[in-house]
Amino acid sequence: MGAEVKRIWKITGYDGSTEIFSEEVSGALTDGEIGRILQRLVARHLTEREVVAASLRKNMAGYASLLEWNFDRTAPKGNMVRCGENPYYVAFRERVL
Repeated sequence: MGAEVKRIWKITGYDGSTEIFSEEVSGALTDGEIGRILQRLVARHLTEREVVAASLRKNMAGYASLLEWNFDRTAPKGNMVRCGENPYYVAFRERVL
């Protein structure tokens, strides 16, 4: 039998081009679960007012997209989720043998 393929999410935080955080978590987490983790990491760098603005509905006055996360299945490394402006966090789902 072949080796079992294990999947992980590799989460990396950046401030500009400087890496500020790195962590690996289970590949069993869904895109939405990873997106929420990235939102929480980004929120640590926001002011209280920015957190409130990012938590409003998109059609409300004062809304800011600071905590929006985007999913990309066409990224060169595979599935990718990104959240934040600067600092920002990305997560790639990778196969590990």
